[in-house]
Amino acid sequence: SSSSATVFNDVNLDFLAALAPFTKDEGASSLGTTVWTAQQTFLSTQATKLKAFANSLLSELSDAGYTLASESTTTKTYRLQKGGSTYLVIIKSSIDSKQTSVNITAKKIES
Repeated sequence: SSSSATVFNDVNLDFLAALAPFTKDEGASSLGTTVWTAQQTFLSTQATKLKAFANSLLSELSDAGYTLASESTTTKTYRLQKGGSTYLVIIKSSIDSKQTSVNITAKKIES
């Protein structure tokens, strides 16, 4: 294809690469499970930027066919079942007075 390769090299995750700089987490990956992580930090003055980032992320996940699997105050997990693999995208926010950090974990579980 004409699109450049991403760290994922998987059409069901590639879109995430445009949203945040992901790296493969070798320590968390195991046989049949690959894990990638990214972190984006927004200062409290960047509320508009944070909102735009969150909206893009959620809309891209939705477009790619992901559905919300579980949700708590700080963590949302999106899930996609495709081609014999399960994809999970876990979005965890931590907020303090100065900034909001958004940690994103993407997992590909091959059955």
